Amino acid sequence: MTQKLLAIKAHPFTKEKSTTVALLDQFLESYAESHPEDEITVLDLFATEIPDIDGTLLTAWETDPSEWTEAQRVCAERFDSFSNQFLEYDKIVIANPLWNMHVPTRLKAWLDTLLITNKTFRYTSHGPEGLVKGKKVMHLQSNGSPFGGQDPATKHIEGIFKFIGIHDVEHIFIDGKDRSAGRHLPKLAMEEAKEKAKEF
Repeated sequence: MTQKLLAIKAHPFTKEKSTTVALLDQFLESYAESHPEDEITVLDLFATEIPDIDGTLLTAWETDPSEWTEAQRVCAERFDSFSNQFLEYDKIVIANPLWNMHVPTRLKAWLDTLLITNKTFRYTSHGPEGLVKGKKVMHLQSNGSPFGGQDPATKHIEGIFKFIGIHDVEHIFIDGKDRSAGRHLPKLAMEEAKEKAKEF
């Protein structure tokens, strides 16, 4: 059965300058070879305008859509378009560097668009409940120092997806590439990406 994969590129550079992007490209190349019938879409966050949660958007959420200003309408509809796109896909791949102990701000802005009450989660008498089922997430991250998956960026990404109901989240790390002993790590991660892409 044909499935749809959405790849989130959260780095401004190309694969020639970024190990993060090189890892993403390797994963997608291997995935395309092993899943030739599937549809792959790459969303480049550094070439995409994602609305911030600011005064315009917050005011729009508090106002009936029939009373929105043009600025509120444009902002709210564009914000919603990202969660709509996300929900159309079966598999999500996210590639990001660890910057200042967290995800890049563009990735944070995209992740914010996924948290929509009564669309991706809802509040119940027993607490919040995720509404997104059946999706898989592969997270690719390049770290200057080794963290073993315990860094704030990884925990944030895991937390967002678990909150909306997705528990199938895997990781591939280039973990400690800036250390003197880490020169071999990108190559090892590339090999891991080749293998994991076949089964994803």
